[in-house]
Amino acid sequence: MKQLFFIVLLAVTVPSYAEGRTTIKQSAQQSEVEQELLKLEREWLDAYVRRDAAAMDRIVADDFTITYPNGAVITKAQTMADLKQPGPADPSLTFTTEDTKVRLYADTAVLTGRVIERRRRDNREVTTPSRYTDTYVRRKGRWQVVASQLGRLPPERTTITLDPRVYDAYVGQYEIAGNRTLTIMKEGNALMAQSTGQPKYELFPESETRFFIKGVEVQFIFIRDDAGRASHVVVQQGSQDAQVRRKIK
Repeated sequence: MKQLFFIVLLAVTVPSYAEGRTTIKQSAQQSEVEQELLKLEREWLDAYVRRDAAAMDRIVADDFTITYPNGAVITKAQTMADLKQPGPADPSLTFTTEDTKVRLYADTAVLTGRVIERRRRDNREVTTPSRYTDTYVRRKGRWQVVASQLGRLPPERTTITLDPRVYDAYVGQYEIAGNRTLTIMKEGNALMAQSTGQPKYELFPESETRFFIKGVEVQFIFIRDDAGRASHVVVQQGSQDAQVRRKIK
């Protein structure tokens, strides 16, 4: 009876041990694939920076498309043509990624995260953060990116401390088309903005004349007259044309 019990126990234990080893092996293989994809993603970004057409051709599939935040859809052929344009690479251009996650579905992989583009323009650094979704497919044992989608994120901004008395020069009403107004007001030590029929938002200073709204890609730039009081405010929202609003009250 004891011998029979031992045989039954062995029959149950051996498959469980084998299944455990299979699971560990599968996890290790998945980790290797994830590392391979992350390495490929880094090489792809570096190809943009170095204008490396050979690397781009290797990583990007022939049926690749990338969709930009403004809705433009660019193909591999267009990307390659741009890289082959005469002229040196921009030495100030860099790409860094954050919060990258890899999801595997057999021979398809989806990578999501944040990418931050930095370059210098007019002697100042311009930072453009985006949220991305990249889709890779494994064909004939080789991974290539087949699609990319970018969504623009509000740029990172730094708030400075100002004497609230500075805000007095900006308080008032500014004209907007359609009999609407933009009202700039003080509430305690905060500067607030509210358009007709819209919620009220706090404006945060990044210089004495330049302000922004947190979480929204909008800037307010006040233009002062010779007396130091605001005569206009420039409202810049994302990539749209700047709107100049005249102070009317």
